[in-house]
Amino acid sequence: LVYSIKLKDKNGEILIGSAREVRIMNTNRAWLVYLVSAFPLIIGMVAVFMRRKNVRDIKVVGVG
Repeated sequence: LVYSIKLKDKNGEILIGSAREVRIMNTNRAWLVYLVSAFPLIIGMVAVFMRRKNVRDIKVVGVG
């Protein structure tokens, strides 16, 4: 879907070079954009939880 916009001056004449097109985005598959952008965040969260689990498993033996 495309809309055309043209600006007019105070006399009602169209200003030269003011024509613009506004394109409406197709939102039928907007969930796909959100999924792709969330992927690095999910991978980062998994990495943080895996590192925390590994750190808890390490036991420090005191010398003395």
